[in-house]
Amino acid sequence: SSLILVAMVVAIATGVNHEEKGDAGATSGGGQQISTSTKSIQSICQPTDYRQTCEDSLTRAAGNTTDPHQLVQAGFQAAIDALKVAIANSSTISEAEKDPRAKKALENCKIMMNMGIEDL
Repeated sequence: SSLILVAMVVAIATGVNHEEKGDAGATSGGGQQISTSTKSIQSICQPTDYRQTCEDSLTRAAGNTTDPHQLVQAGFQAAIDALKVAIANSSTISEAEKDPRAKKALENCKIMMNMGIEDL
């Protein structure tokens, strides 16, 4: 997760740099925008361990955007959604919820997770 965050920050910095230098790729017509969007997503996902999963998630979440800020937001949303699905499908968490103390601890963790998500 932190690697994706670092990659997104680098991508934003790179994207802002290109925009300041007058990069025309992001402002041209339909096919070029899709190509630029794909290249932006590939650039963000390149340093990650699961590059294809990253690219697929961002492509679904971001659509054809080339705006680095929107790509980062889409990345965070994709990570949040994947985390929620993993928690819901976790057999370990389901097993732990059978113990009253563990269940209360998990409830606290979920509250803290939701607060962290809101902060993002």
